[in-house]
Amino acid sequence: MSLLDRREMLRIVGGAVAASVLPQPQRPQTKRPKRVIIAGGGIGGLCCGYELMMRGHEVVLLEAAGRTGGHVKTIRDPLADGLYADVGAEHFTKPGYDRYWGYVREFNLTPLYYPHRENVLRFFKGKMYTEADLANPTVLAQFGFNQREMDYLAQHPWWDLASLYLKPYLDSFHDEYQPFEVDLDQLDRISFTDLLKRDGASPGALEHIGNDGSALHVIWHAAILKRRGVPLAPPVVYRLKGGNQVLPDAFAAWLGERIHLGAPVTSITRGETGVRVRYREAGSEKTTDGDYLVCCMNALVLRQLPVTPAWPEYRRLRHVLARRVPVALSLLGTGPSQPQLGGSGPGPERDVENGRRGGNPARRPGGDGLEQRYGSRCPRRFPTDLSRQVGGHRAGRASNLGERALGHGVRDHHISSWRPHQDVAGAHGACRPRPLCRRLHR
Repeated sequence: MSLLDRREMLRIVGGAVAASVLPQPQRPQTKRPKRVIIAGGGIGGLCCGYELMMRGHEVVLLEAAGRTGGHVKTIRDPLADGLYADVGAEHFTKPGYDRYWGYVREFNLTPLYYPHRENVLRFFKGKMYTEADLANPTVLAQFGFNQREMDYLAQHPWWDLASLYLKPYLDSFHDEYQPFEVDLDQLDRISFTDLLKRDGASPGALEHIGNDGSALHVIWHAAILKRRGVPLAPPVVYRLKGGNQVLPDAFAAWLGERIHLGAPVTSITRGETGVRVRYREAGSEKTTDGDYLVCCMNALVLRQLPVTPAWPEYRRLRHVLARRVPVALSLLGTGPSQPQLGGSGPGPERDVENGRRGGNPARRPGGDGLEQRYGSRCPRRFPTDLSRQVGGHRAGRASNLGERALGHGVRDHHISSWRPHQDVAGAHGACRPRPLCRRLHR
């Protein structure tokens, strides 16, 4: 295992000290403790391990990378002391994230309001528009919207346009975990764009909210958000003081030596009464047995593992993730106020969004030539206090963009790539909604 630098050691020790001084939260204790192997040390695996441990079960957590946290990653190098940047999961919402907020309180962490979605400017066809502009029928008519859509946007924010077409379907779902058997199964065989066309969407709406992924998948996701009282694109978001990785660090501090870092799973053997997992650690092949195995790893990585005997048909995993090279671009300081990275609160900032087919609009900086050079896959914005993944960019292009950003008030930039860790969840990006496939939800 590689040596830790000074600041990484201080981070880990600080998390352990902070966790140790907190009163141990009460959990109902099991009368039949089990040995549970957890494959994957992202926030899901850490949370699972923590809850099982607190209930009296024996836990072994195997993480392929040399760190815990998965997509939740805060960096401090090569930044000056006291500065940090989140190069993975950027924010959490309220409403929503109820269990996450519970852990924030449990570990006495400090949430900070993050003005990520205030004063947004969106960039369409060479021109920037305010929220007020995008409620103006004259402006909307230029984009090819029909009267029904323009009337809706006059009363609702731009990011909520898809709700106009999603709303009639959302109340069909009564179980978050069951998207089928609600008389909408046929929508898993058409795209969301096809559904929009069928329901009378205009060319403008197709361009801005169309999605060639499964219509059922898109609707099901929106239905879950509605059931939880969460807007389609929550306008109020938060981050954690010290970086979002402080929560995974708190879990890891409680789990302690139960965590094995640099220990990728290499095979799984299922039995009638338990499971055997082989993994690689410190250059050696090792084996551990347990009553249960909880797979909290990337689905693509799990798909590639040899499993004996093979999964039964109804549990076979489909290859649903597109291989990408996620790269995070951290930029320090924007505008005349020169706010500090990771400070208690950024100065005034303007977000610039670019209308993009499918999913949420991709935020990107303004400035001459950026749209022509980088298209719709530009970074979501020039952040003042943390970074954002640059989907689809190789490090070279992200670095080039960072250099150009220096001419727009940005003082410094840093590139973070997940690529070196091919057996780590962060090395594979997400993709568009795919057909849900009934057999995966039995």
